[in-house]
This record gives sequence, structure tokens and C-alpha cells, in this order.
Amino acid sequence: MSIKVKLFLAAAITILAVMVYSFWSEQHQGRLGAIQSEALTKNFQAINSAAELKHAFVIYDDLIVRFILTNDAGLAEEAERYKKIAGDRIAEIRKSTKSGTVIKLLNDLGKESALYFADVERMTRFYQETKFPEGSPIEIVAVWSKRFPQQKQSLTLLSSSGRSRLTRIYSICEKLLDINRVEIERAQSWIEDLLEEGQKAFGWATAIIFIVTGAAALLLAFSILRPLGVLLTGVKRIVSGDLNFEMPITSADEIGTLTQAFNSMTRNLKEKQEQLLRETITDALTGIYNFRYFQEVMRRELERARRYERPLSVLIVDIDHFKQYNDAQGHEMGNVILKMAAQMLRETLRAEDTLARYGGEEFVVLLADTKKEQALAAADRLRTAIETAQFPGGDKQPLGKVTVSVGGAAYPVDAHTTQALIERADRALYKAKNDGRNRAAWT
Repeated sequence: MSIKVKLFLAAAITILAVMVYSFWSEQHQGRLGAIQSEALTKNFQAINSAAELKHAFVIYDDLIVRFILTNDAGLAEEAERYKKIAGDRIAEIRKSTKSGTVIKLLNDLGKESALYFADVERMTRFYQETKFPEGSPIEIVAVWSKRFPQQKQSLTLLSSSGRSRLTRIYSICEKLLDINRVEIERAQSWIEDLLEEGQKAFGWATAIIFIVTGAAALLLAFSILRPLGVLLTGVKRIVSGDLNFEMPITSADEIGTLTQAFNSMTRNLKEKQEQLLRETITDALTGIYNFRYFQEVMRRELERARRYERPLSVLIVDIDHFKQYNDAQGHEMGNVILKMAAQMLRETLRAEDTLARYGGEEFVVLLADTKKEQALAAADRLRTAIETAQFPGGDKQPLGKVTVSVGGAAYPVDAHTTQALIERADRALYKAKNDGRNRAAWT
């Protein structure tokens, strides 16, 4: 039974009192419904747009880094698509808002993103145009040795500028999210004010109606205020950040329909947040963690190792002769090898170990609470798992199969900082390659 029918039945019992109350209730419900269906929905849509905007910048940055490392034109095209998505989201937010603060943030975001994209374009163009000069080997070395310091300095400046601007872009996106969260809280405050007004008016109406029939008044109060109270409780929990909470649908009227729609909207927001988190910390090709997230985990684990005086080891795993495999089998098969290798490494490692893609054909592994001797054994297990696996086209590799070289370093015996541990493991990796590949080495 809808709210209108309930009001009509109450009016039949006491026409004058219930007609007055019905008129007020209609207005009150309309205002409350407008706030809930328009203000909340609009701001949740704005939060989704702002989250997708930040997600587009995150993916764009990751694609550009991979394009620079691999020179894969497909990655550049995909990056341009996410660049367009970012522009579309900015346009959506600008079109849907009247807030001067949001417009100013969007203007700042437009400027920062334009400069950031310009830096990225210069950097990618710089990488594409940087080639070895022609001539004899001696002439090439002589010319390259003169260019390299300037090129390195230019790349460093471009990268630093882009990182700074990207950080500011992320900050502006977070501010846009915060503004919409504040708007949702404001809508909640409006709902509370309307409920307070409704409770006061309902008290007077109940007193009048109770003279004629207290039962009708109690039924009306129970059927309207109880679902509103449940809805308000749910709004408070969701606004506080509890997206796992789902409001019970206590009625089949308009409030029940609104509660159902609110639950659906909350589930969608939760799914988008979880998807954004997954895509932010994982490598798109292999499905394992990316190096940026690995560095965060490693900093935490290293701090824990220092505090409790526990060991910690790092391994860098590199697929041997990967360039030859790509040249012979093609980049698509190269991607297949990377996915298969990542899966085998993950299955060989312990559940508490952290595996991430380091870049290109390299992977990095964090072994918590693991001494040097234990890490050496783990490195050999990883090497053996790859060596004994059946990879398509592996028999055409220089070693007759797909193999990996592994370099390792341990805390505290080899180094005491995150950067130093990775550098020591990297040097050990080069030692393994220089010694003939398909082996594990330690500096």
C-alpha cells in the first residue's frame, strides 16, 4: 500500500485534520525525495566521475611508462584513449556543477593536465628520436658519450616535472571527491532537518487524529517514519564510509523503492572503488602487483624487519634472451610468455611472499622473514620451475628452452635500505647473466 493510499484512508476517518496533514506530508515527502533522488544521486554520480577521472590518469601514466619501456604502439594508442576519457570526465563534471570551487579546481586540473600531457609528449618524442649515430664503433662511442649526460639530464628533468604535475593532478582529483562527500553530508543534514520538521508536525497531527482514532494515527506513523528512520540510519553508515552495509527494505512503497535504488547505487560505488584499487596496484598484462605498489610493501616490511630485528630478502628475476624470443615469435607470444612466467612464479612462491613486475621481462620478489641462505634456495626453486616448464617456442631459444636468471640481496647482511637492496639484487642479476644465464647469483 502506497503512502498516498494510507493518507487517503486516514482522511476518510477525520477529513479536516488528515487533509491538512496530507497536504503537508505530500510537500515534505516531495522535498525529502528531491534531496534523496537528486542531491544524493547527483553527488554519487559526481564521485564516480571524479574516481574514474583519477583512474584514467593512473592508467594513462602506467601505459606511457610501459610504452617507453617497450615502444609498443598499441600502448600509445591505449594511452590516448584514457587521455580522452580523462577529458570526457572533466567535461561531465564541469557540465553537471554550478559550484565555483569545483569550476576553479577543474580549471586548475585542465592547466595541470595540459602541462602534464605536454611533458609526456616531449618525453616520448625524446625517447623515439634518441637513436645511436651512424659510423664506426669508435665514432658511435665517442658521439654517444657526449650526448648521454645531456640526454640523461633532459630525461630526468622531464620525468621530475611530469611526476610533480601528476601528483598535483591526483591531489585535485581527491579534492573533487572530498567536495562531493561534503555535499552528501549536507544532503544528509537537510534530510535530518526535514525529518525533524516532520516529527514536530506529526506530533500535532497525532494529537488531533488520536481523538478520533488512535489506531489510525499509530498505523500511519509506523508505516512512514519507521522506513525513513531505517533509511536515515543507512545513509549515515554509508556516508561514514561503510559501503558494505546494505539497508533492509522494510516496506513496498516509495521509500522501499528508494531504499532499493540506494542499495544498488552503493553496490555500484563499492565495485568501482574495488576495481580502481585493483587496477592501481596491479600490472595490467600479468595480473601481479606493479612495482609502485611493491615499493610501498617493501618499505613497510623493511621497517618491520628493523623494528623486530628480522631478516628480509629481495630477488630480481629476468627472462633470459627475451628479446630474441620476441624477435622470433612476435610480441603477442612474448606477452604470453610473460603471463605464464608470472603465474609459475606466483605458484612457486609462498603465500606471504610479494611478487611484482619490475619492468619489461623482469620480476621482483620480496621474501619476508627470509635469510640469505633461504633466499638462495627460493631463487633456485624459481629458476627450476621456469626451466622445467613447457613454453611455446622455447626449444628455439639459445639455451634450448625458456630460462631465467636470478639476482638476490638480503637485509641486513647486504644492504639496509630499499634502494640499496634493489641495487644489490640488480648487480647480482647481471653477474648471473655474465656467468652464463639460467642461474641464481648473490653479490
